[in-house]
Amino acid sequence: MLVSDVFQQAFEDLGVITANETIPTALATDAFTQWNEMLDSLSAEGLEVPNQIMQTFGLSAGVEAYTLGSGGTFATTGGARAMKVTAWRAAYGGVLQNGGKPLSMAEFGSASRQSLGETTSIPKVVGADTSYPLINIRVAPPPSAAPGTLELAYYTPLSNNVTAGDTLALPPGWNSLLEWNLAKHLYSRYPSPSRKDLIWQMAQEKKDAIKLQNAMQSPAPNASAPEGQ
Repeated sequence: MLVSDVFQQAFEDLGVITANETIPTALATDAFTQWNEMLDSLSAEGLEVPNQIMQTFGLSAGVEAYTLGSGGTFATTGGARAMKVTAWRAAYGGVLQNGGKPLSMAEFGSASRQSLGETTSIPKVVGADTSYPLINIRVAPPPSAAPGTLELAYYTPLSNNVTAGDTLALPPGWNSLLEWNLAKHLYSRYPSPSRKDLIWQMAQEKKDAIKLQNAMQSPAPNASAPEGQ
């Protein structure tokens, strides 16, 4: 499916054109001015299925503070903007620490006090925020002289498109989500009171379906393996 196909469907949902009409150039141009803005909005809501990455980073002896992102101490794949860390685990040799979801920085501050004075090859707790442009990562206890690795799962923004002729290659459910949410995004410019309730309902239902899919795929906290010393 092309970006322009979503434009066609969104204007049909709005009742601006019929299924047998070709979308006029002026409408396509107007839709494209709103398109990337809508993608940014969806990214900010955490609809991350198309762009979740798992990447392994090396820990540094005695260092508990890191940054994640392009140019960070944990440099992301391809310089991608990391928006939120969803899960972590650490490893050293054959020892694995399955940590699950990272703590907020407030939670980390409390949890890290329990390990003051300790050092281990792999952390017991990991904290992460959502700072821009680099996410702050904290580990505790600080890595020992022989540090292990930290694997992070994080999601990146939906990529903006350059033209309406770009091809969309997204998981099931996403094309429909984009169609109805674009219609909602365009509604103030092309109001159709008789269709408003349907557009709002469908836009929310499509978001809820993707969020449910995210929840089913998100790594859950596991029991921790013994820490490497």
